[in-house]
Order: sequence, then structure tokens, then C-alpha cells
Amino acid sequence: CADFRDKAATFAEQKQNDYITKCMEQDCVQSLEGGNANRADEVGCRYTDANGFCYHSGSTQMWCKDNSDDARCIDGGTLWAIPELGSAPGAPSAWTPVANFPLRGAANAVVVSCSCMKNCGCSHSSKESKCFCTHADQLKSGVGPWGPDRIIRSGKDGECACVCVAGEVMDITIVSGGEESTESEGMEKITIGESESGGMEVQKAPEPMIMAPPVITLPPPPPMDIDDAVGAGLCVKNGAYPHECKSLLNIRCADWRDSAHTWAPTKQQGYYASCMAQDCEQSLEGGESNHPDLPGCRFLDGNGFCYAYGTAQMWCAGRGIDTPWCSDGGASWGLAAAGLGTAAEKPTDWTPHADVKFRGQWSDDAPYSCSCMKDCTCNKVKQCWCVDEDQKETGPASYYVDTKRSRSSSKSGTCACTCGTQSS
Repeated sequence: CADFRDKAATFAEQKQNDYITKCMEQDCVQSLEGGNANRADEVGCRYTDANGFCYHSGSTQMWCKDNSDDARCIDGGTLWAIPELGSAPGAPSAWTPVANFPLRGAANAVVVSCSCMKNCGCSHSSKESKCFCTHADQLKSGVGPWGPDRIIRSGKDGECACVCVAGEVMDITIVSGGEESTESEGMEKITIGESESGGMEVQKAPEPMIMAPPVITLPPPPPMDIDDAVGAGLCVKNGAYPHECKSLLNIRCADWRDSAHTWAPTKQQGYYASCMAQDCEQSLEGGESNHPDLPGCRFLDGNGFCYAYGTAQMWCAGRGIDTPWCSDGGASWGLAAAGLGTAAEKPTDWTPHADVKFRGQWSDDAPYSCSCMKDCTCNKVKQCWCVDEDQKETGPASYYVDTKRSRSSSKSGTCACTCGTQSS
């Protein structure tokens, strides 16, 4: 679950589905815990985070019970756990996997719903799904469409098998106040040998009643801190100053940030032009199923440079939006297909900088501005080769008005930029 939370925005759709399935299986197994005097730290799962994922630590579950009004403690309900954590009369409890769960990143338009078989181990083939379960009449939990074709009685206490399936948003109806029954009626039963001794009782499972997860309103996320920013790939801590965090940027932007105060004016402009070209090329990424970790550039650090990592861009688009960590270029800077913004197609509205100040002993000199040619490579401002022969320059400056342009389909995703007297 932690892997999904931290990295899913960079995963392709199938990998996200695989991870959320494993997450639900782990949470399902946790929900079967509790009542073992030798394992007092295993109390089950009643309380989740805002994603709907179980808090793993038993002490955290019990803390949430004692502090149930805390916004970070999402309560599945008393039937989600046996005493002392809840009031379920016994295991399995009424815990259910997620439904209508949105994926992340380029797959953010996809929702998945999951179903689990508790106290079961299951196998899948092209012909059928079959589950080996402690109870031969075990029903599935969750609203996902998957269920086993056959159930075979076998000792599988404490195990879970889950499947998450992408599809349309599902209407959810809560059955019997969220309680789950293991009683079944009308199941076609086939007995092979002695069912009590060898686990050989086979049943064909009917369509079971399903219980829905609790209907909850997610609270606002807790305040960001430096560890959140580090975890999202926005920055790294400065060892000498642990309360400072150095932004992770494209290399020429990082070079300019760290060293420009020691350079002559022309070198400052040259590196800035290269920095703008790298950010420009990042802005042309996104929407490719083979590269979901490259969503483009919408969110910037305090200098106005693109956060280089896709995880940082998507974190800013989600939990980090409207926080001081994430300067927002605007929704039109992000590609809709990448889940980063509202731009219908590339190139987006990303724009290079204006009024850049010199640093160091030249800080009083007049500032300079930049301009870029998207989907182009250029020989300074003399000639450009572009996907579109009529490509216009982007930016507050005008350096390419009289530049000769030639068509070249191989220049997609490249940029050429000029800042002051220097070109990338």
C-alpha cells in the first residue's frame, strides 16, 4: 500500500492494478488478525488513512480508537474489527476492499473496484478461478465483479485472495448494515471423498450478497512538511542545514542555481538558455503509455524551474497543490492525458522566463528575457529545423522572428532557447 501511495503516479495502468490488488490482500489479511493473546500488537483493521488503506501498526489502530475525532483516522465502523478494536462477533470482520478507486498519473481516468475472498487462497487460469477456503460456503467481500467459479474446502485461516477490476463507476448499496454472512443458500455441492478430513468438498459459488465499504468523506490532508517533499521527489535535504531542502531540477537549471553567482554574464545567460531548453523539452513530455513517469512540467520550485521528477509533478497535482512547495504554472501547462492539467494536446502553454537578473558582482546589470522554439532545433538564431515549418517562438522575448525555418519531422520533443545574447 505504501508503494502504491508513493509511486503509483509513475506506474503504467496494469502495474497500478497489480499493486492495489496486493495492497488489498495485505489489508484483508490484517483484518483477520486480533484475539490472539500471544500477538497483542495485531488487532485487525478498523481505521484507515485518506486513501482507504489500513494503518499497519496495532498501536496506531488503538490510538485512533481513543482519538476517533482525529481527521487522520477514517473509521470503517465497529464491525470492521473484533474487540477490543471493534464489535464484530468474530473473524472474519466486515472489512471490505476499495471500490470506485481512481488510479494515478496517466491512468487517472480509470477506476477499479476490488473483491476479496477471506480465509482463502485462490488460483486463476484462462478456464476458471478456484479458491481453497476454510469455509466451503465463503462469500466474497467487496463490490468488484470478480468471484471464484469454484470453492474447495481447505484450511486457509488468515489468508486472503483479492482481484481488482477496472470499469465504470459502480452504484453501491450497503447490505445489512455492513455485516457479512458466511451462510449460503442454494449452492450446488459436489462431495469427493470425505469432506471432513481431506478438504475435498467442492462447491460452485452462487452470486453472493455483497457489502459495500463505508461511505466516508475524506478530511483535508495534514500539513506538508519537509519529509513529505523529500518523499515525493521534490527535493533533497541539505546535510549542513537539515531544515533546508534543495529542489531536484534538470541539470542545467541546478547548475545555474548553485554556481551562477561565480560566472561571467555570458556564461550565466548560456546556462540559463540551456536550463530553459531542458524545461521546455520536459513540458513536451506526457501522455505516453510507455512513459507514465514523464508527465510533463506544470509545477515549479521557488526559482520557477520545473521539478524534474514525474513523482514530484504528480504529487504537486494531488496532495501538494496549493501548497508553498508547488508553484503552479497553471492548468494549461499540464497535459490532460497525463493527468497533470487541462491542455488537450502538446505543446502546452509552458513559457520561459522574463526579466532574469544577473547574479554575483553583475547583479546590478539590466536583466534579460528568454524565448524558445518548441519541437525544433536551431543553429543559434540563424536557422531552425522544426516539426511545423510555421512554428512560432514562445516566450516574453523575440529572438527568432527573422530566423529561417525548415521542416523536419524528427524534431518532435526537442527545444531551442535563447536568453539575452546566448543560445542553448
